Amino acid sequence: MTTVYDDLGDQDTGEVPMRRIRFTINGMKKAADVEPRLLLSHLIRQGLGLTGTHMGCDTTNCGACTEQHGLQCGFCTPGMMLAAKALLDADPDPTEEDVRWALSGNLCRCTGYQNIVKSVLWAAAQLRGEPAGEPPEEA
Repeated sequence: MTTVYDDLGDQDTGEVPMRRIRFTINGMKKAADVEPRLLLSHLIRQGLGLTGTHMGCDTTNCGACTEQHGLQCGFCTPGMMLAAKALLDADPDPTEEDVRWALSGNLCRCTGYQNIVKSVLWAAAQLRGEPAGEPPEEA
């Protein structure tokens, strides 16, 4: 079980069998007693109830990677999706350069831009009713 509470300084809360961490999230200082194996995304989603943080399944079970395996770790995916949607709404037949420019404000920490760009171009073709071309491939 993960416990998250407001960080009020160096108060002594007794011995905790887990590791204590301190962090700032959304401008608020927090502290948590966590198991060392806990993923940060789980702390944010389950411990804090901030469900805007997402992770991909990395097993092809969730379906997020079906457009040319454009999903990497999931950190940048919401921003990439919104930018891609705005681009395709404005330009249903973008060039690769158009896609790269539209996505340039989003940072992918996995360096997965190539598959993300391929995914947007594939989606554009699908939305235009054109054949998908090559089937989705694994990264």
